[in-house]
Parts: sequence; structure tokens; C-alpha cells
Amino acid sequence: MTEIEKNNIFQSFFNESKKISFIFLPIILLGMAIAVYFSQEPLTGLIIFGGIVCLPLFWACFYYPKVWIYLIILFGSAYLNTSSEGISPVDVVMGALYLGGLVIWFIHVLIVKKDKIVRNIADYLILFFFSVGSLVLIISALNGWDFLFSLREYMLWTITLLYFPIRYYIKERQDVTLLFILIAITVFSTDFFQFYRYYKVASEDLVYAYQLTRTARVNQSIFTAGALSAIVFFFYRRGWINRTLLVVLAGASLGALISTFTRTFWIILILQMGILFFYLTPKKKIEFGVVTTVLVMIVMSIAFLFLKDNTKLLLGVVESRFTSAGDGTQDVSVRSRLSEYEATFKKIKTNPLGGSGYGTSVSFYDPIQLITLTYPINHNSFIYIVNRVGFPLAIVYFTFFFYYLFKSFFLTLQTHDPFYKPIILSAFMSLLVMMIGSFTASIVVYRDGIFVIILAVASISIVEDHVNGLKLSMQKDPELPNSNNSDY
Repeated sequence: MTEIEKNNIFQSFFNESKKISFIFLPIILLGMAIAVYFSQEPLTGLIIFGGIVCLPLFWACFYYPKVWIYLIILFGSAYLNTSSEGISPVDVVMGALYLGGLVIWFIHVLIVKKDKIVRNIADYLILFFFSVGSLVLIISALNGWDFLFSLREYMLWTITLLYFPIRYYIKERQDVTLLFILIAITVFSTDFFQFYRYYKVASEDLVYAYQLTRTARVNQSIFTAGALSAIVFFFYRRGWINRTLLVVLAGASLGALISTFTRTFWIILILQMGILFFYLTPKKKIEFGVVTTVLVMIVMSIAFLFLKDNTKLLLGVVESRFTSAGDGTQDVSVRSRLSEYEATFKKIKTNPLGGSGYGTSVSFYDPIQLITLTYPINHNSFIYIVNRVGFPLAIVYFTFFFYYLFKSFFLTLQTHDPFYKPIILSAFMSLLVMMIGSFTASIVVYRDGIFVIILAVASISIVEDHVNGLKLSMQKDPELPNSNNSDY
């Protein structure tokens, strides 16, 4: 292999494609035949199919780990938009790509290569959390919860650990650039899925405004973090093509967020925009006003394009959602949440140390529907985690999260390089989205929330490497400038 091929992972990967085909194609075909044969047992067939998918993936984890990481990001939209009851073929494939690859990577790096992956106390804590957290599955079984559902919930949560391999391999600027391009593609395609779902609702003959709210309320974390990140990058990138694409991405994410009718995230976005304003220079503050106006125009254009005559209904719903936010405990939605929290607190008191286990459900009286509801979720991440795993492990997880939140804040003050500045600002604001949003939803264990945390923590580590490298260079040669002022 030439030196050029070594540096170009895609060229070297495709140069090896014939060898890959000869090795894996017969195995894959044989495995698919076996999976079809066992199709009368759906779960068995899916497990076999997942194992087949893992074979070439395991090979990529060893020899082309960056390709595996890029696939993780590129298939993020499928991961975010395929949640369903039970286990589907897509769940198995995503499990192979995400969890299967993660397990193999940990084995390869820790046992085979014997490399160090832990950098700080937060890394130790999150590894401890998921290691000891596996024992909570026993509590789930003892409490009679469905084991497969509990296992699925735990395994989904462990995907958070994907930030370890991302930061392990993605270090050079060209790799970081490609990573964020793929993230942008994933966010934009997720926006498109949301528009499609909403269009199916809006294309019906609607009479009442509330009928517009029947769209799926999913991926709010992605839409909010995506809109914020696109706006942040807009102020630190040059070239009209780049900036136009970023405005389009911000507008699409903002429109997708509005279509979820989740007012909490609307308010979070507004608050975050205010925080961003203080980070900008006077010149960029003027641009901020222009961009905000353009985004509003884009969102209105999307509304008229997709909703046509129903745009007036949409505006009415948005207005009512905002005005009802000031009703406090008089708001029926707030009363429903308080009723749910009260029922959950009673459950936590029964086992505050070990929790009730994964897959646990909570029953409460809903003042909206005037019936008793039973949900396997809580509309509060903090309460959710304590209810699942108990106070000790919950404190471990909260410490991990807030460690990286505060680290990202301090790095926003230390980072001046225009390449890394928007990365750390986006990471900081994304974790703020997660923290504030956690008071009204269990977003830290939702797919979109997990995805945001993975990328935010990995981004923080990437920027921290830059800052530490800069400090080391300054120690060796004090004459070096303390920042790179080139434009990107």
C-alpha cells in the first residue's frame, strides 16, 4: 500500500474491496439463507441477521475504524426515525452498527492494543455507571418487568459510550470537518422525515387547530441543537456557499422543531439565542439580526409551501402554545406532569437505592383525559434516572453530565481559533439544551438525546485536545501565537 493510500482511508478501503467480497460475500449469503430458514421464528431470524451484519462491521472496526465512525453518523437519521414497539430488522441492523461495533472496539482497544481511553473522572464515572448499571437488569426481572424491554432500554442507553471511539480517532482537522459535514447531512435528513410526517397530517382536511398537533413529537433535541449549531457555525465560516447551506440547515431544523409543537424546546431555543448573542462581536451581532429575520422568512415560506390554507391554523396553535406557557400550574399540561411526578416519587420511596429497574412503568391520574394512565417513561430525566437505577447511580450519571457541561463552558472562554470556536460553542449549547429539556422530558435516554450527548462530549474532547496542544506548544516556544486566526 502506497503512502497516499495510507493517508486516504476511502481509497485504501475500496482498493481492498475485492478481498472483502471474497471473504465476506459467501458468509453473508449463507447467513441470509439461514435467517430466511428460521423466519418462522422471527426473533431467531433477526438475531442471526444481526450477527451477519456484524461480520463485515467487525472487520471495519479493526482495520478502518474511521469508516465505521462515519457510518455511525451517516446512518444516524435511520437510527433516529425508526423507533417502534418490539424489535424490527432496522433495530437489529442499527444494534449491530452501534452496539456491536462498540463492544468490538472496546475489546480491541483495551485488551488487544491495551491503550488508555479514560481521560478524566467523568469517563471513569460513565464506565462505572454502565458496568454497575447492568446489575439493575436483575432488579427489573425481580420486579416482573418484561426482560427484553428492559434489556433493550439498557442497551439503547449504553450507546452513549460511542463518544469514546469518536474522539479516539477523529483528531485531525480534515477528519473533524468530514465528521461535521456528515452530522449536517444527518440533521437535514431528520428534518426532512419530520416534514414528511407532518405533511401527511396537514394534507388532510382540517377543521380545528389542535388537529395539527397530531404530528410525532420526536427528535426535538436534534432539531434544537441542529438549528443552534448551524447558526453558530454561520458566524465563524466564510464563503457564501457555506453560509447559505448553514442558513438552510438552520431554517429546516427550526421549521421541524416548530412542527413538533413542543413549547419547552421553543423557549429553550430562544434562551439559547440570547446566550449566543453575548458571545458575538459587535459586527456579528448585526449579522445575528439579519440571520434571525431570514430564518423567520424561511420558516414562513416552508409553512405556506406545505400547509397552504392551513397556515393560519398553524399560527393559531403556535400562539396558543406560547400564551399557555405563562399559565403556570393552571395549565392542564403542567398539572398532568405534576400528577405524574407525584406518582413517581411514591415509587422511588419504595427503593431509593436500587431503583425499580429498567422498563418500569408509572400509573397516574391524567387531568387532561380524566383517566388513569400507565407509562414506561417520565417527563423528567432526573426523576426518570432515579426511578430506574436509584439515587447512588443517578448521582454518578449526573456528575458525568455536569462535568462535561461545565468543561464545555470554560473551553468556550479559552478557545479562540475560528475553526474550533463554533465546535465548542455548539457542544456547550447542545448540552444546555439537554439539561434544560431534562426538566420536561426524559431526553437523556431518548435516541435523539443520546445522539446529541455523544456528539457534544466528543466535540468537547476534540477542542480540549486542541487547547492542550496549544498550551504545550506555548510552553516549548513562547513566541508562538496563541490562536489561529485563519478563516474557514
